[in-house]
Amino acid sequence: MTGTQLSYTVNKLHTALCAIGLLLADMLAWVLSYRFAAQDLLPIGHLVLLAGLWAMWFMVVRRHYFRRQPFWSELLSLFKGTGVFMALGYIGADLGGVHQTPLAYGAWGVALAMLLPLGRVLMRQTLQAANVWERQAVIFGAGENAQQAALALRSEPSLGYALQCFVQPDCAPRTADPVAVTGAPCKPWPQSAEDFAWLRQHHCIVALEAEQSELRDQLIRQLSHHQVRRVSVIPAMRGVPLFGLQTTQFFSHEVLMIHVRNNLMNPLHRWTKRIFDVTGALCLIGILSPLMLWVAYKIWRSDGTPVIFSQPRVGKDLKTFKFYKFRSMVKNAEDMLKQWEATNSREWQEYTANNFKLANDPRLISIGAFIRRTSIDELPQLFNVLRGEMSLVGPRPLLPREQTDYGDDLSLYAQTPPGLTGLWQISGRSQTTFEDRVIFDTWYVKNWSIWTDITILFKTWSVVFKRRGAY
Repeated sequence: MTGTQLSYTVNKLHTALCAIGLLLADMLAWVLSYRFAAQDLLPIGHLVLLAGLWAMWFMVVRRHYFRRQPFWSELLSLFKGTGVFMALGYIGADLGGVHQTPLAYGAWGVALAMLLPLGRVLMRQTLQAANVWERQAVIFGAGENAQQAALALRSEPSLGYALQCFVQPDCAPRTADPVAVTGAPCKPWPQSAEDFAWLRQHHCIVALEAEQSELRDQLIRQLSHHQVRRVSVIPAMRGVPLFGLQTTQFFSHEVLMIHVRNNLMNPLHRWTKRIFDVTGALCLIGILSPLMLWVAYKIWRSDGTPVIFSQPRVGKDLKTFKFYKFRSMVKNAEDMLKQWEATNSREWQEYTANNFKLANDPRLISIGAFIRRTSIDELPQLFNVLRGEMSLVGPRPLLPREQTDYGDDLSLYAQTPPGLTGLWQISGRSQTTFEDRVIFDTWYVKNWSIWTDITILFKTWSVVFKRRGAY
């Protein structure tokens, strides 16, 4: 069996497993909701019909069973689909004379929303165990765009792409060695029919640089002429908002119009974020207040008062506010820092080189290292969130002195309140540079959605429990 035939077989198997998984999840959710209101459940025939229509919608409209998606994008699509079909199913059942209580229907929907993603994960693990999910990929290019593409694919193992090599054009800019960065070798540009026959067994990803547009267009034509079916293009578009991006094609014209938008400029979206922040902060304060009281007591026993450390930080519209944390350092920590700066000590050099952090900071009190590693010292910022000075998720709050280092993107930072957590916190934190932090912050502002906030919050819990990148 050739690679193309195997890919076609895997696609059919993937489609069948997804459809079967949806039906099984639907039935299991129906069984689980039985205990809430057995007499009010939908008839089984109605349920099967709804599941069939649902599977067709995912297949035809959302193309779930043909197109591989990153985990969090697929999860959002599943939740949206569940909500739409729950509403349509409820209305259709009511019009058809099949009445059920909101409790029973809601229990079914909640169970289904949890079971569907679980089914997708199990399906992929089954295909991976059978060694048929992995897709051999080839990236055309060896510059910055190609390497960013390789790192992005590696960050989403659920997609199943296994990078085999970079295909290197003679004129490609070499900003770094692909072998050193990704572990994949370079191969020469395809010339013969045998070269293109080999490419037909792979997923070809064209990730050339912006100045190589002519070479890119020529390559895509060649791949089409040689009947290479699986081709993706990753354009070099740094700085463009990507989430929510839409495209328009024009009949008989080789023109693609890309529509970009900044969600945070929409007043409705800003209010949605604010409501989400206040609700989340109140819930977290209620749940975590015993822990916060215990930490305050331990700090007081260890080093007296004050328990809370406040510091001026830069917020939305570049306004300064008082930023709260549990005090994790000795009271004269700032004096020690000034002394290091005056003498240009080893501690000061490490501090400035490491995004103003020290791996083993001698200024920490006894409980300080623990609350910093676990990010418990950040919890008082929940009150900053309630006051509207911060958000649950956003850019890392800047110190006033850091504004000059932020560069031209400071205006993007000023568009939203800084966050208790954010993309920087889940991407290495203290192990990253200040330049990395600016990139993470500006990506967040340009690509914000409420789902982005939810995704970052879930990933924050994972980072906190693993204690990765914090000190």
